[in-house]
Amino acid sequence: MDTAARRLRIANRMCLLLQRELGVTVDVARVLRHRDEAAEVLFAARGLATPELLTLANQFEADTASLEAERLTAIAARVPGSATQDMSWSQASTGFGLDSSPFENLDTTEHARGLLARLFARTPSVAH
Repeated sequence: MDTAARRLRIANRMCLLLQRELGVTVDVARVLRHRDEAAEVLFAARGLATPELLTLANQFEADTASLEAERLTAIAARVPGSATQDMSWSQASTGFGLDSSPFENLDTTEHARGLLARLFARTPSVAH
């Protein structure tokens, strides 16, 4: 049985037991969709402290955490750039394209000299 179906079965059973014990009707769909509603049901189930309710509460919480972890993994897999890169490629590039190179490999003195020469070598001629 998959996690979502087991979680539905557990929530249904908890709500039935709470209705029997407390006389309160709980909407199972709200428990499955809303964290606040689920937290209240889990609090009530643990407060009654019957062995069955405690077991169901623990199972429901574990299944909920498992489903959330699966969702987060699926979301992370869809994020651009989250795919693993070949290490040899990533070490030879900054990640901005195949022809770019890491900053350590850049000869900064040559680039700086060229920039300084362009900026300061020519002085504007002053009109007399």
